[in-house]
Amino acid sequence: MDERWKGLNVTIDCGDILGTYQGVVAKVDPTDQSVVLRNVYRNGVKWDFPEISVSAKDIRDIEIINSIVTAPHVPSAKSNSHAKETDSEQTMESTGSSGERATPPKLRNNFRRKRAKSFQGSNNNNQSAFDEPIESMVEEFDFEKNLALFDKRAVAEEVHGKNGDRKQPTTPSAPRNYRHDEMIFKGQAPNVRPTQVPEKSKKIYKTDSGASLPTISEELRRRLIVAALDCGLSMERQIEAMGRCSAEMVIQLIGGVGRLQAKYSHQRPVLIILCNSMDLRACYGLCCARYLTSRAMEVAVFLQLEASIDPLLNHELSLLAKTHCKVISSSSELPTEPVDIIINTLDPRNQSEAIATWASRHERAPIFNIDPPSNVGALLPKWSLMPILPRALSQTDGIYLCDLGFPKEAFSRCKIQYESPFEAKFIIPLYND
Repeated sequence: MDERWKGLNVTIDCGDILGTYQGVVAKVDPTDQSVVLRNVYRNGVKWDFPEISVSAKDIRDIEIINSIVTAPHVPSAKSNSHAKETDSEQTMESTGSSGERATPPKLRNNFRRKRAKSFQGSNNNNQSAFDEPIESMVEEFDFEKNLALFDKRAVAEEVHGKNGDRKQPTTPSAPRNYRHDEMIFKGQAPNVRPTQVPEKSKKIYKTDSGASLPTISEELRRRLIVAALDCGLSMERQIEAMGRCSAEMVIQLIGGVGRLQAKYSHQRPVLIILCNSMDLRACYGLCCARYLTSRAMEVAVFLQLEASIDPLLNHELSLLAKTHCKVISSSSELPTEPVDIIINTLDPRNQSEAIATWASRHERAPIFNIDPPSNVGALLPKWSLMPILPRALSQTDGIYLCDLGFPKEAFSRCKIQYESPFEAKFIIPLYND
């Protein structure tokens, strides 16, 4: 390399470690066997220094280019004026008086032959790659055979430091944060006895805590209610507790506090409660209606009147009459506009065809059953709420149980070994075992 290289734009390959340098040859030193470049780019990035000296022993390849390839802009400490002066000097030194580059003819011809040979070799490589038959590329990979060759245990031992003298650094474990409901003392789990009934249960339900709850028959349910009456828990108090739990669950089902705010008073929830005058469930429904009417809701009660009315039902009707709740007795008076939820306390034997037809027209309104029998009838519920101990329902999900506050003495009189599953709640979900 001699002075004829001065002013040429070159690319110098110095290997993977030193990188590739691109710039204008400023000086060739035959004594030190080095070349000095200015306006330098290293691996496509602007060099921070004005010049760089490259030793001949570090050069693996050198190519002459027409102009410096534009690299992405990288902020540097040099000013714009200095950059313009460097560019102008490069242009003056790289071109002759006639505007052509002063490249020696011998170097120019060697460079053209080298580029032509490289281009021809790339074409040959492309042809050999794309002429390969497709059948040779589509080869089935045997996953099981290759998986058998993989020694997972050896790799695991190597990773965990069990292979050889290699050891993993040990770091002190951080103190564990316990939840508010998590036991921090080590010991045996509490032995909670499941609830047992003196009869064979048709079904066993599970709670969120894993407790088992057997189902009871209608006869055992009546005996349990009578035992609670003997303990001093009157029917009025039982009805009040059931109506209160039903109303609380309905409020949550229709949207809770987000639906009953004052700013949504222009679109009040519409609720329909279906009752029969000869059923204890009607008392639950009327008590629930009294609680819901005191909220910002439009509540209507459909009551099928019979020849005689139970005194408990008459008492609930007198309390409901002192509210603005609407009571209707004919299916033709049922609302035709959409309703938010249908609360059903009807026995399947009292579900007339007219009621079923009306409910089918409001199929978008979910049905909530209060203390339903085992056979739910034509009005298929989405949710069901039962008191005390559950019945065996054909419904698979959406089953809930509420606490009426029965004393434990009432369960003992019916030979029921009772363990309360409610914990901190009054209403809990039940799941099929």
